[in-house]
Amino acid sequence: MIRSLVLVFLTVVALVGCGHGQSPTTQTVSCPKGSISADNISLLKQNLGTTVTVDGTIVLTHYAPTEEGQPTFLDFHNPYQGYFEVVIWVENRKAFSSPPEGYYLNRHVCVTGTVSSYVGPEIRVTSPSQIVVIGS
Repeated sequence: MIRSLVLVFLTVVALVGCGHGQSPTTQTVSCPKGSISADNISLLKQNLGTTVTVDGTIVLTHYAPTEEGQPTFLDFHNPYQGYFEVVIWVENRKAFSSPPEGYYLNRHVCVTGTVSSYVGPEIRVTSPSQIVVIGS
């Protein structure tokens, strides 16, 4: 009986956490072994089209509501040109419970996704679960 109640409770918690406006994921450990440093541009370029986890601190952010697609940029280097960045398009912003450009600024994160390239290597994030904050 107690096992059944615990299972029901965990199922409800999991379902609530998977809906619209998810809270960002936070953990106190480190990025998984094999993660690529956000500063390792050559290795990120070698992994274009591959799903990887990138480890770094977001030092610059920008939400561009007047640009096509209304992107949010989370940058790991200032200046950002030619360096790794995360892009969140407007259709995915609503999945975040807080504006990403404010919440993730100056946070150490692990970002998981497929590496693509525009100005430099990037991951296009579609869900808050792709970004894990390390520490508090």
